[in-house]
Amino acid sequence: SLTISTISAADQWAPAIQELSSLASATSNGESVNQEAVSKIESTINGIKVTDETEKSLVEKLLQAADNIKNNQGWDAQQHILEVTKQITS
Repeated sequence: SLTISTISAADQWAPAIQELSSLASATSNGESVNQEAVSKIESTINGIKVTDETEKSLVEKLLQAADNIKNNQGWDAQQHILEVTKQITS
């Protein structure tokens, strides 16, 4: 399991990261991704309550990952997800 250290509730971050990771992996492997699933995860990401500028920038990286997935750029999406995961786990 992922141990998340953020000022806001970790349970807001984990589902978004897990779903994005799955979609990014599928895109990287050349699989088509349901755009409705991407829109749903964007709504989840936008619902994360941030408490500082660092968390705000992390949410922006997750939204960029979602945009990468929409544009079939799975590897780029994975890089954004990894950056976020690195910063919020300890």
